[in-house]
Amino acid sequence: DFRFSKEEADSAQKVVSELYDDAQGWIQAQTFPARKSVDRTEYDDEMLLLE
Repeated sequence: DFRFSKEEADSAQKVVSELYDDAQGWIQAQTFPARKSVDRTEYDDEMLLLE
């Protein structure tokens, strides 16, 4: 039976959320400049797929 302590779980969650924020920023930096004219709903669909 494999368990994390509360501290380990919290720090892992923090790292994951920071990585996720970094990835979101990178994705937006890559996609927005080239795709300002793309339909908003298409972008929202992509975001749903990532979540």
